[in-house]
Amino acid sequence: MKTTCPFCKQVYEIEAEHQDQHLACSVCNRTFICSVVANPLIGTMYLDIETNASPRKTNVDISSIVWWCNDEWRSWVNGKDDPDDFILFWNHSTQLVTFNGKTFDQPIIVKKFGVHRHPNHLDLMHEAKAHGLTGGLKAIGKACDFPRPHELDNVDGSVAVKLWRDYFFNGTTAALQNLLYYNAWDVALTYYLHCHCASEQSVSIHETIPFQLEPKHLETVLPKPKKPASPRKKVGKIQEYWEDRRKNPITVIRGAEVCITGDLTRIEREDAEALIESLGGIYKNSAPRTLDFLVVGGGYENTGKLTKVEEGLAKGAHTRIIDEDEFWRLIEKTQQKHAQIFPEPHAVQGNRDV
Repeated sequence: MKTTCPFCKQVYEIEAEHQDQHLACSVCNRTFICSVVANPLIGTMYLDIETNASPRKTNVDISSIVWWCNDEWRSWVNGKDDPDDFILFWNHSTQLVTFNGKTFDQPIIVKKFGVHRHPNHLDLMHEAKAHGLTGGLKAIGKACDFPRPHELDNVDGSVAVKLWRDYFFNGTTAALQNLLYYNAWDVALTYYLHCHCASEQSVSIHETIPFQLEPKHLETVLPKPKKPASPRKKVGKIQEYWEDRRKNPITVIRGAEVCITGDLTRIEREDAEALIESLGGIYKNSAPRTLDFLVVGGGYENTGKLTKVEEGLAKGAHTRIIDEDEFWRLIEKTQQKHAQIFPEPHAVQGNRDV
């Protein structure tokens, strides 16, 4: 009879008496139970997901999943990887271990992949509280002196969202590497916390993380130090500001303040905001006197943004009022500049190589 490795699909001819016995695949070195439909042998799965937006936003989707299981690191990237490998581990792992996964990770995974909730899910957030450990995973890890690189000291979920947007919109592979590296470290902290709570000896799984940190790129998305609040600009200073803008006009999104009114036909408003910020722009919900670009979409209702900009223009402002077509030309020009800073293959959607 024939049996197929459920991990790598290598086909084997086996004798009938070997059915239901364990077989180590000679190709991928994983173990499974021989049968017509082979069953994988998968142990505890330590897992963490990252998302494309804050959990408070609507239509939150998974950007990446990293898990450690059977002494190996695995990952899934949205729009790049086939989900079958992840679903195989999810369905057959003997135990799932997460931090706050019952509230956050698992519901999103169930909705995304159409799988059932894991039957043996240990959420360490509740386990940690029983051991007197409170706060987030990183705070607990610091309190317990778990290893974590200092380069990630200021990296949190909001930075992970920026990394994903840079990769998704601009194809920056350094952004994806940094995202997966950050994602993997959360998995490692989950593993160390599990060992700590269970009073078990851990192994240094962080030393085998397969993703590379790209420090120079990471610096571009880290939050800038907050400056002391400055007094509101007076008319004279605003006039000086716009005189400088007139002499040194902004011709790309990077460094520009951008506001949108009306509906865009090619992208949702929320995604347009994310795209602007991924390219180094500053999205504004209102139209301040320092606004560089007002994008006017179709079917807009004049909520005062256009009127406010026109009043500013009459006082010497240099805000550019542009339509959607000009907005996309501006985006394309900015992406070309961005590619010169981070010279990597450009891809807006579809498969991407890590």
